[in-house]
Amino acid sequence: MAHEIHLKNNKYRQWVKAGLGLGYLKEGLAPFCDDIGRQQHNYIINQIQQTKTPQPNVPCGVCQITTLQPDHVRVSKGICPLKQDKCNCCFPNNKTPCPNNVCGAIYDSIIQNHASTPPAPFWKNSDVQQWSTDPWSISKCFINAPGYKDKPSAVDTDCTGLLHVIINNTYFHSHIGCNITGPNNLFSKVNTFVPGMSVKFIYFFIFLKKATYRGYFCQWCQRRPWCLRQRQPLRLVWSITQSL
Repeated sequence: MAHEIHLKNNKYRQWVKAGLGLGYLKEGLAPFCDDIGRQQHNYIINQIQQTKTPQPNVPCGVCQITTLQPDHVRVSKGICPLKQDKCNCCFPNNKTPCPNNVCGAIYDSIIQNHASTPPAPFWKNSDVQQWSTDPWSISKCFINAPGYKDKPSAVDTDCTGLLHVIINNTYFHSHIGCNITGPNNLFSKVNTFVPGMSVKFIYFFIFLKKATYRGYFCQWCQRRPWCLRQRQPLRLVWSITQSL
């Protein structure tokens, strides 16, 4: 294989190792993000159908983010009760409710699940018209960087985007058996060793896998036969990056 030739050359060895690590990282993260994203989408739609009156019509494919009226209303001029800056609720002029009684509730749910303070969904990465039918369209709102609107799935999204989804979406946090927010979180531990952001992402995954090996991921492997095939590459990420 070509990478084996480059691994013998000291000039390229560390770059090849890092590239291989990122490749294995994405192979592990993409199915996880896809699975949990679908679970979250089902949960949101089920909650809307159980609580909304009148009964919402799913799917909806007519709303636009610039004109969508959220379900929540501002508490006073310019103040959003969900603490989002420049929320649609703060500018009610020319805003219209979802005709199918669903998109406004999804808008609220995305804000409520955003982990940052204040919550800051990146609406430009997503298409509101697909929210009610496409789970990844909701997940992309948690990627706080441009350039992901045309990425139709987790498999088509790079490592940075996948990690944004995990870090910025509190729904994902309940499926990870370690602390990724607050004091003494994994990122603060990683930053002790790796100050650079791109390499930090590799080490974050190493710490994540090590901390959760007996937790959710292990149980997930038992239920997902394809994940058993990923265990060897994931261990390889650890052995590769130990020497970086």
